[in-house]
Amino acid sequence: MAAAQQEDVAPLVSAVTVYSLAACAAQLALGYVLAQRLGKRCSGTDRWLLVWLFYDAIVHFTLEGPFVYLSLVGTVATSEGALASLWKEYGKADERWLHSDPTIVSLEILTVVVDGLLAVVLAYAIIKDKYYRHFIQITLCVFFFNGIWVVVPALLLWQSWVELQKLHVGRRPAGKKSR
Repeated sequence: MAAAQQEDVAPLVSAVTVYSLAACAAQLALGYVLAQRLGKRCSGTDRWLLVWLFYDAIVHFTLEGPFVYLSLVGTVATSEGALASLWKEYGKADERWLHSDPTIVSLEILTVVVDGLLAVVLAYAIIKDKYYRHFIQITLCVFFFNGIWVVVPALLLWQSWVELQKLHVGRRPAGKKSR
């Protein structure tokens, strides 16, 4: 009886979990390599932001994008393949991810398209030192929803605040005090 009960217990860490974590590590490594190569002329802080932005875009396009596709052509629960397995694992915590929940899918479409593209545009603006960099940076920050996607955007908002303040102070006529 005890042996039968042990067979029913799923392992704490499955093969899918290990492969998923390895894929995330590879994506982070790719983001790091892209940031180092493309951001050679950027400050150290901006190179780390580029790591984040490249990683963010890669995750949106290579993990969340396929989820959207699987959800639009069927459901994750009925799909096969490595990425379907990853989302099935995720669906163990919240079944809405398995059955093409309209709210989840619509938010993921926005995340993939808007956040993914904004991350790429912001990376470009940082690398090329474009005037619209901080506008895109602030815009991107308001789209993130949880966890690390709150901490990093908060740091980006702070950096933009400091830069905008420098611009404002630089334009103030001599002798005027700020409020």
